Parts: sequence; structure tokens; C-alpha cells
Amino acid sequence: MAALAVATVVVLALGGVAVFRGANDTEPVRVTAGATFPHEPPDGWAREARWAGPALEPESRVAVVPAAGGSAPSPEAVVFVTAEHTLVALDPATGATRWQAALPEDSIGVGPAITHLAGERAVALQAGRRVVVRAASDGRALVETEVPDGAELVVAGTAPMVRLSPTSAAVLDASGLRTVEIPDGATALAGRADGSILAGGPRGWWHLRPSTAPAPPTPWEQAGASSERTATPPVVVGALGSAVILAHPDRERPHLVVHHDGAAVRASFQGGYEPSRHPVWAPSPSGTWGILGRSLVDVRAGQVSDLGDWRTVLVAEDRAYGVVDGALLLVGPGRPPTRVSVRTALVEAVSSAGALVRAETDEGRRIWLLHATPGR
Repeated sequence: MAALAVATVVVLALGGVAVFRGANDTEPVRVTAGATFPHEPPDGWAREARWAGPALEPESRVAVVPAAGGSAPSPEAVVFVTAEHTLVALDPATGATRWQAALPEDSIGVGPAITHLAGERAVALQAGRRVVVRAASDGRALVETEVPDGAELVVAGTAPMVRLSPTSAAVLDASGLRTVEIPDGATALAGRADGSILAGGPRGWWHLRPSTAPAPPTPWEQAGASSERTATPPVVVGALGSAVILAHPDRERPHLVVHHDGAAVRASFQGGYEPSRHPVWAPSPSGTWGILGRSLVDVRAGQVSDLGDWRTVLVAEDRAYGVVDGALLLVGPGRPPTRVSVRTALVEAVSSAGALVRAETDEGRRIWLLHATPGR
């Protein structure tokens, strides 16, 4: 599957520094409170910022942990990795540290990303050969383990997994890695909440478990009327939460079929698509939609929408940026493509307190929490 290219955002200067100390800190996490964004902010967001975070590890993603209710309530948090190789969770409204954890001094290969493990919402990332999964509520270590050279953490499904090689993958639990054999011609797509791995290929799908030899695949369920079906084998695009995206590159009627992964993998809906000059699969961190080339795939709405000659720049929880005919556009589920006037600052994530925007400073890249403009 193709990697998502992330836009580079430039800017800035700093005001006064506020220091907040979390319950498990050894050193304070420093944020700039009441800062002013020194360039044009993204469309719909004010220049006044609640705070600017510490310098980022350049490859770190920025993610928002949603607030959780129920028997184990936890507040919303913004998570990222600092240039000091610390995973931090901040209060989006104030920048105060909720928790932090030291990481190996390696660049971030994957994440941080929001996932689930052992029934808990979790934050997962890969730093060099180290895979780390922490409880999103308080930063407790759920898994910390070394992986082989070339191994890749995968957070596309409902639980994290590690793709070890073309023929093996591993599920994660408190003991570390538990290896699963991947059949010839199949790809390990995603971890599942029950401790198995979803794998798929042109011939069908598998639910695979550690220490269990793979059975023959279950064929992909057909979608649509029999007159619409084709004998052309599908191409497995990737997983998206509990969904699987298949492309049928039929010459007369190219189409995508979305399947739902439950006790069995069942066909959910299909839609036509136009082959793209930029055939990148860019799933949203929300796990409910993504963009394949020029097609927006909305799993919740059961729709595939064509975006024109689109080239993806960045896909966030609720929005995506892309270029069409030289213009930068903003799109999202249920949101038609809209031209963006400010091209130097993109919204990377949104919390209840405002938009998170990456910007360049003399101290390195930082994240700014911006207010919405009145009437937005």
C-alpha cells in the first residue's frame, strides 16, 4: 500500500513561555501560552493561539484522543512526540501535560496513532525498531517491544499489529509479539480486537491467529447484481477501521467494493471510480473514510465520490487537502471540494478547543492550537 505524503507547513515566532508539569513528569513540558500566529492562519481560524507546543520530532504525527465516558472516563488530549524524544499528551484547552513518556532516540516511523488494545483506547507508535503502545487515558505502558529490521507497525484496523515480512505478521499483547503466518499471495491488512489478523488477496480473505496454520481463503462476497459482476480478480487496496477496500480494475466498469469485517467479511457497498494519475491510498485516522487516487471513499455514508484530477497532500480526521489543476482544495465526508486561499498553513487535526497547525520556528517545528474565527 502506498504511503501518505504529509504536507510541510512553514511559519513563526514565540511569545512568553508557560510551563506545566504532569503527574509523571521528570522535566516540564514547555508550551507558549497566548501566542500569536505570525503569518496567515488557515481559512476559518484566527491568528490568536491558545498555545504553541514544544519542538516536534520532525516525523511525528499529531493526533487527538477523543474524550471517553462510561465506566472509565478520560478527557480529550493532543498527542505527539517532541524533539526530545518524549511522547506527550496535552490538554487541548490549556496545553497542560496530561502525561508523558520517554522514547528511544530514533526517528518516528509510524504514529502516534489512536487505536485500541486489550479493551482500552491506546496510543501506538514506532520509533526505529521499538514499538510502543500506551494507554491513552494515563500513559501506562501496554506494550513496549523490539521488532526486526524492516518490520512495520500497522494501525489501519481496530487493533495494532506488526507486519514482519511478506509471509509473517504479529499481533501485540502484554508479552510482546505473537507471530502469525501469512499465506502466499496474501497481505496482512490489519489487527483485530479479538487478537487475530485480517489478511487478504485476490482469492479471498483470512482471519489468522498465532500458532494456527492458515486454512484456504474465504472468497470475497460479490456485490451488486450478477450482470454487474466481473471475473477480473480484485486488487486489495487496504483496511480502514473495520472495513476493507477492494478495487476491481475492469476496463468497462472499474469500481470499488467496500467490505465490512465482522465475524465474516461481507460486501457492504460499491461505487464506480476513475483510475488516477496519483493512485495513492490515504486513509483517514478516523477509520471511517479515505481517499484512493481521485476517489473519496466514505464508509459511513456508503458512497464513493470522484474528486477530479486530485493529488492528495494531507488527510486528517475530518478533512483532506489536495491539489487539482494547481489549486489547493479542502474536502471531507459530506463536504464538497472548496478552494483554499491560505496554502502555507494546513489544519492537521481538530479538537474541541480549536485547530492544530504545524509551523516552523527557529527552535524547530511546533504545533499551534488556533481558535475558530467568529461565526465559523
